[in-house]
Amino acid sequence: MPVITIDGERLISLCVEKEIGFNYKPVFSKNDISNLISPTKEQGTGIPKEYLVDRIITQNDIRARILVIPQVIKDYLGADCHMVEIVINGKDKNLTIDKSRRYFGGVTEIYRQSGCLTEDNIYVSKLSRWKIKDRKIIIDIV
Repeated sequence: MPVITIDGERLISLCVEKEIGFNYKPVFSKNDISNLISPTKEQGTGIPKEYLVDRIITQNDIRARILVIPQVIKDYLGADCHMVEIVINGKDKNLTIDKSRRYFGGVTEIYRQSGCLTEDNIYVSKLSRWKIKDRKIIIDIV
């Protein structure tokens, strides 16, 4: 079956043309969108005071013993960073970044302590919450 992709303007035109009605209700307020687009920055540094991003740690991540780095964190780290001091679940850790700069390695013990990897080697997906606060990367696995 053929699939046709259309943009929002064309979709609305087709709905009007075919007399298909719908209700529009925005999900975000203007203030919410402004906050997402331009988070509060530390004076003169361009670094967010606190940036929060959520990411699911998948069973494949756990199996591979990696912690995938969200894009906003990669941007913060810069291209020349190879080892990072982070606070994960309240504990200071030094983690290495792989050559492709996609993930942190050396997280097996972190996964065990947070319940992502059980004693029976069962993989349990969990939510990771990432912050940049006071120039530190803080990760909570919940």
